[in-house]
Amino acid sequence: MRPLYTIQELAHALRLQPGTVRNKLSRGEDMPRSVLVGRRRLFPEDAVEAWLQAQEARQTLPSGEAQATGDTPKPFGRPRRPSNASAPNLGSRRRKTRNSKCRNHSSAQIALSGKE
Repeated sequence: MRPLYTIQELAHALRLQPGTVRNKLSRGEDMPRSVLVGRRRLFPEDAVEAWLQAQEARQTLPSGEAQATGDTPKPFGRPRRPSNASAPNLGSRRRKTRNSKCRNHSSAQIALSGKE
């Protein structure tokens, strides 16, 4: 039977926190192949070694070759707005405060309320 790493053991080997490994897995980032045994996620030792060798090979490629092979990282998170669309100018709006109600009244309304 081949050895299997737990998330804690893999994190220790990679010098990461176990939460960081879990976050990378949940975001779908590039991590070693794993298997679920019950509720535990286990990483075969040979898969971890192959993943580490692939990481080393990826770092030794010149930047032009890495882009040519299509090894660009997958973006994660919410998609951004296209750069050509103009964003609304939110800075021009005046923020409403408690006292801003009185500023918009006419002089007749102020005279009726008794405030001058």
